[in-house]
Amino acid sequence: MADYNESLKYLEYASARGSKLGLERITELLERLGNPQNKVKIIQVAGTNGKGSFTAMTTSILTSAGYKTGGFTSPAITDITDCYRINCEEISHQLFAEIMTEVIPEAERMTDKPTEFEVLTAVAYQLFYRTNCDVAVVECGMGGDTDSTNAVANPLLSVITNISRDHVEFLGETITEIAEHKAGIIKTGRPVVLGNCPIEAYDVIFRKANEKHSEFYMTDIMLKFYIKSLDLRGTEFSYGDFKDIKIHLLGSYQKYNAATVLTAVEALRDAGLNISDTEVRDGMSRTKWHGRFELLSTDP
Repeated sequence: MADYNESLKYLEYASARGSKLGLERITELLERLGNPQNKVKIIQVAGTNGKGSFTAMTTSILTSAGYKTGGFTSPAITDITDCYRINCEEISHQLFAEIMTEVIPEAERMTDKPTEFEVLTAVAYQLFYRTNCDVAVVECGMGGDTDSTNAVANPLLSVITNISRDHVEFLGETITEIAEHKAGIIKTGRPVVLGNCPIEAYDVIFRKANEKHSEFYMTDIMLKFYIKSLDLRGTEFSYGDFKDIKIHLLGSYQKYNAATVLTAVEALRDAGLNISDTEVRDGMSRTKWHGRFELLSTDP
């Protein structure tokens, strides 16, 4: 029987290898596993902020629409299994350990062995394939082009939530340099959604989308977003043709994430997914994303 504690020990062992950017190791590991990342429809999400909230809302909408939906976010808030969700529910220790028993032997056969995050990424793709997910939303760990999640050949959709200065020691000092890394998730002929971002980042992403012949969807807060109410119970708003949407994720900044999610829904509909307005409203309203700006008690 697969052992959860042994899986955790292996991750500690792998963490000693440090953090290394590049796709060579993850590509080899996934090839050894049969390239599960190319057997599931993947929505890949990069950005400086909002990736987790975007993933939570999008997986909730897709689950409401009847799709078996995977989600991968990092880092974990509680157990390592907090990184992995199927239909918005955290996976069990046993299931995580079972997938690790498939990944570890292949990782150990490699000459240049994978890092901890590369192992976790491989687990995500193997998990979504083994559990027959219809679609999975996968959050980049850092950057985009050389992040291990970027081993997907033909994502259903690429999403860049926003861009500001982050991880400057790896990604560069300027918004333009950082945007170039994030734009690395855009694949030839595959649609891309861009959230609210500075003009210099927009220029980079739009140019890359044109180079890759990718349909480009731009989130428009200024013209399409209308807030009806915003308080500690959440936000009620409309965005373009999406009316009377409610989210319980707190913070005025969540309007940007929510608008990007709804722009992504438009792109997913164009890609052939069946998502009704009722399922959008239901999924947004049901979204939970613990451990962030969250109201825990009113008395006291």
